[in-house]
Amino acid sequence: IRHIHKTSGYVCDPHGAIGHQALDTALNEDSKALGVFLHTAAPCKFGDVVAPEIGTDPYMPDRLRPSSTAPNRPSTSTRPTPP
Repeated sequence: IRHIHKTSGYVCDPHGAIGHQALDTALNEDSKALGVFLHTAAPCKFGDVVAPEIGTDPYMPDRLRPSSTAPNRPSTSTRPTPP
């Protein structure tokens, strides 16, 4: 996370950082390789991990603010437990 932010200014989530690291490794092993890394999580969902790496709290979009203050609720899944 820190390396990506320092070299590009981009803030990514921890899962995206792992994908970036895997891509970077592959690109270093094969000079002809091309690649893209994607992430689907908002970095603000991992603020306790991201903030120390970038030196500030990650931006939280307005659409995520209500869910960040909602109380945690137990899961109400009705799926059966696998054997």
